Amino acid sequence: MKSIGYSIAFATEQEIDEINILQATYKAMRKAIYGLKIKPDFVLADAVTIPQIDIPQQGIVHGDAKSITIGAASIIAKVERDAMMD
Repeated sequence: MKSIGYSIAFATEQEIDEINILQATYKAMRKAIYGLKIKPDFVLADAVTIPQIDIPQQGIVHGDAKSITIGAASIIAKVERDAMMD
């Protein structure tokens, strides 16, 4: 399997303080989705339904273990987070 693109987005500590961590997470997810160069036909998410997106979606509980795309996204997110923390 080969990726045709990915997008990284973060929530700031100010956003987390202002709107809470869950809402800041959703905001970052929306930024990442709309930051893609190619608009997806469908979004898979790990365990959640992302509010305020106009793309069909499905949240999958334990999605990182059940879906190769969610698993790959999880790895990319963790590598980016670790690089940012360094």
